[in-house]
Parts: sequence; structure tokens; C-alpha cells
Amino acid sequence: MQFTDKEFFDYEVEHGWTPDNPDYLWLHAATASLIARYKPRRVLEIGPGMGTLLECLAKKGIYAAGIDTNRFHREFFVKRNPSLADRYGLLNHKFDLGSFDFVASIEVFEHMTDELIHEYMKQLKSRYFLFSSTPNKTTPEFDAQWGHINLKQESEWIDLFSKYGYRLKKKLTLPAEWALLFKRPGPGILQRLFG
Repeated sequence: MQFTDKEFFDYEVEHGWTPDNPDYLWLHAATASLIARYKPRRVLEIGPGMGTLLECLAKKGIYAAGIDTNRFHREFFVKRNPSLADRYGLLNHKFDLGSFDFVASIEVFEHMTDELIHEYMKQLKSRYFLFSSTPNKTTPEFDAQWGHINLKQESEWIDLFSKYGYRLKKKLTLPAEWALLFKRPGPGILQRLFG
């Protein structure tokens, strides 16, 4: 049986998957530093969970917003970061997805239907996309409990991203050992100079 949003949130808190855990915070701070290397103006995180990456990016002076489905995650984030409340939306929030030049989605797409993934991908215009998704099944019971409804192999994700103009730039080990950084080719130098 799949966790409810509250059960999922409680499990995360109980197991230290919050910014109060120094190791968890370090992972997100290191990921924020990785993203900062690409000098984004606006970062969108699809599925920010507790909002730790959003918090770390904000501390670096980078505008970052997130969309999630779990209201308990949003409430946790807003309580810690009241001045950033407008940057954490629930699924029906109307961010202009095309306005972000860097997108991150860490261990989220396996929880989404293909239909929802394609809905997002059609709207995104980001140059970079930092991505990781649980790469293989463990047991049917585990996947059902954790809401893993869309497990794909790495090659399938690469194919999906390529349909939206993204090319694999590099394989990473941060924030997960199977993380991928995609890049969408931008305009050439002459086009940027002369329109």
C-alpha cells in the first residue's frame, strides 16, 4: 500500500531527510554549488520535497522555485523560509515553466505518469536539466509503497529528454550515483550577437 503524503513526510522527518541533518544539508549544498557553476538566473526544482535545495540555492543568491504535490513538504519549507513562500508551489501553481534556465528533478520522475512528465517537458525552455530517477525495481511491494509508478532505464530517460532537445552532457555522481546532466543547445554566437 502506498504511503499517504503525511506518512511519506513523517518517514522523511523520522529518518533525518531534512535540512536539520548535517549530511542531508551537505548533499543539497553540494548540489547547489554544482548548479551554481552553470550560472543560472532562475532554477526550477520539480519535486523539491523539504525544499532543502531551494534553500541552499537562495543562500547563494540564485532565484529558485519548486513545484511539489505534498502540502506537508510545502508547509515545512514555508515555516523555515517564510520570505520564500511564493517560491514553493503545489501542483496547480502557475509558475511560467518556460522562464527557468536551469531545471532540477531529483528522484521524482519515477513518481510521475508519462502524461504529466510530457506536460512539463513541453513547457520547459531551460538550457540545463539536472536529473536522477530510481534506475531499477527493487520489489513490487517496495515500489508500490514508495509510489514508484514509472521506472525506466537510463537509456529510456535519455531518449525521452532527446525528444525535447536535450542532450546528455555528462553523467554525475551527485546528487545520486546515477544522476545525469542534460543540456539543450542554445543559439550560436552569431545569432546571439545579431538576433
